[in-house]
Order: sequence, then structure tokens, then C-alpha cells
Amino acid sequence: MEGFEQVVALQSTVFPPEESYSINQILELCTLETVLYKSFWNRNRLCGLLFFNVGRTMVYLFYLAVCEDQRSKGLGTSLLCWLKERYPDKSIVANI
Repeated sequence: MEGFEQVVALQSTVFPPEESYSINQILELCTLETVLYKSFWNRNRLCGLLFFNVGRTMVYLFYLAVCEDQRSKGLGTSLLCWLKERYPDKSIVANI
């Protein structure tokens, strides 16, 4: 999968191992229909990622990560807006 290594690297640098699922755990969870791991790109350059579970009434956000060179540019807000636009009838819940 093209770019997969970049996504894994972003996640491993942003979240400490004791607070993170391993990539194998994430891939296993993503076999569930309601769990999604979405990366965001601009001109073949990784910008950020979301890892979330879509429930009946809410979207539970496991991870939101933005590449270091893309921080403080509103991308995190844009990713949250993307979630809200995609699931307008659900609450967005995050554990921070």
C-alpha cells in the first residue's frame, strides 16, 4: 500500500507506545465495519490521519494526528469538520 509507511511513522511519532495501539491491532480493528483509519494527503504528501469508530449515535475518535510541518495551519480543525460533515447526525467524542 503506497504511503503506508508514512502513515505508520506519523502515528508512531505522535503517540507514545503506552498510549497507542500497534499497527497490527489497528489493522485488525479495521476489519470491523464500523472502525476506520483514514489518512489525508495533499499532492502526494501526508498531512494527517484519523482513527475512529462509528456508532449508532456517536463517532468515537481514537486518534487525530497532524504531520509536524502541517501543524498550526487549521488542519486538525479541518479533520474534525470532515468527520462532522460525514456524520452530521452523530456526536463526535474524543478521549484526550
